[in-house]
Amino acid sequence: MGMIDRILLDAAHDARPIYDLLLHRRTTSERTNKREKIDYKLESGRHRSTKMWYIRIYGIMMCQHMDAWYAHLKEDLKDLKQLILPQAA
Repeated sequence: MGMIDRILLDAAHDARPIYDLLLHRRTTSERTNKREKIDYKLESGRHRSTKMWYIRIYGIMMCQHMDAWYAHLKEDLKDLKQLILPQAA
């Protein structure tokens, strides 16, 4: 049993929703592992060497970074597209 479990189990009965919230909260690493395995189909590749595995992981991490960057700057990029290519906007 972890430290958080012991602290929350010792708390009053009305602290149960807080315990459930902490228990079911996914960490950043869990979310990124899910994206690597499922969204980018990491395990679908037939890698015979660890070198190829690391190259694929590195590419996936770059894609995740670009996705996050794009999501964060989506509105600014729309304005830039309209400025550069007014006929396409």
